[in-house]
Amino acid sequence: MMERPEGRSQLDYVRRLAESLKKDQEKNGEFRAIGVLGSDVYDKLLILHALRPIFPNAIFFTTDLHAALTHPSEWQSTRNLIV
Repeated sequence: MMERPEGRSQLDYVRRLAESLKKDQEKNGEFRAIGVLGSDVYDKLLILHALRPIFPNAIFFTTDLHAALTHPSEWQSTRNLIV
């Protein structure tokens, strides 16, 4: 199901970001590390949920620790996240 690029929940950008990064990886080789930068922890979680399955061998890092990143329901996406 494709997300709608309008309204309150504009989540299509996450899917487009993942597709773009996957194309870059196919051209340039496997990503070793991916930084998720920004101030909104919920945006970070959306990005981690989208990218972790596509780049299972990459090391993910971010700049700020937030309690939401340590919640057990997020462990699949945030496990081994470097802060």
